[in-house]
Amino acid sequence: LGIPVIDRTAIILDIFAAGPQLYVLRSGRHTAPFESVLEILACVEACRENPFDTVTPALMDELGSISTVICVFLDWDASREELARAAVEAGCNVKIVVVRDGPTTEPLDGAQAWADSVSQLAPEDVRQGRFDVL
Repeated sequence: LGIPVIDRTAIILDIFAAGPQLYVLRSGRHTAPFESVLEILACVEACRENPFDTVTPALMDELGSISTVICVFLDWDASREELARAAVEAGCNVKIVVVRDGPTTEPLDGAQAWADSVSQLAPEDVRQGRFDVL
């Protein structure tokens, strides 16, 4: 059995992380090392206010050069759906992961009709690493 290896030098990774502020991170050939990106992401705090007025326009400017968007949300509502649908409409593959105990503000099941993948994980399962695939 072979163990798959990710060639981290060949992957270009754009990350838009919204905590109290918007972070745009790039990792890949001639950019920040992948481990540095992970360290920065670990420091992003949860945002208690709706960041999508900032995030959506920034993402819209980049969608033409992005092939896959993985959305990790703490809830699901109209503003999050708008952002994810914009990525789909721009031709991106979209994977939605909601990290939340209990039901989302708006039903998540409708996104399964247009997103490539939709899942919900409990925060404790994420903290403990109790999932195999996102």
